[in-house]
Amino acid sequence: WHSQSLKMQYRFFLCFFSIFMHQLEAFRTAPMNPTCITSSFRHIRSFRTAFARYTLQLPHHRTQGVVLANARCERTFQFVPFGQSFSDKTRKAICVDGIVEGTDLHLSHWTDNKTPKQFLSDLSLECAFKFTETEDENSVWSNAVVVNNHFDTDGLLSAWTLLNPVKAFEHKDKMIAAAAAGDFDEWGPSERGLQ
Repeated sequence: WHSQSLKMQYRFFLCFFSIFMHQLEAFRTAPMNPTCITSSFRHIRSFRTAFARYTLQLPHHRTQGVVLANARCERTFQFVPFGQSFSDKTRKAICVDGIVEGTDLHLSHWTDNKTPKQFLSDLSLECAFKFTETEDENSVWSNAVVVNNHFDTDGLLSAWTLLNPVKAFEHKDKMIAAAAAGDFDEWGPSERGLQ
């Protein structure tokens, strides 16, 4: 599984880097609108992904006192264009950082989402961390499809956390700082979220 994980991470990085460079160019050449200056790219309606379906197997692992019990995590990622519904009813689906109709669970801070109260937080990434902390070995979500409908830091890191819970917990504080910097355009007293 290690080799497969490295290949997936490499493809994930290439996809992320390509999207980042495209958005940087779009932001650099866009006319400035003084009433709406933001670094959020939520209005992007589509992006292509080179890792639409992959399988990741994770060992039983204990991190920071939290059991991440996905002995065989087979979650996959699927991008659903903004405004469209998730239509595959053969598997459970988790929507992160947004609202996608047809999903079984929302882990989002967006208005009017259906995130369970015990997972609500200011960032979708924090919702994802709360969710993974409560999973047990027999979770019905271990082979769910993780769905997102736009690209931004909070959404990217939320999806990655559900796909790689063990590694995500190793970098939890930095990831939350990065998601906050991306969504709220501020990073508090340190530059940790920009590292």
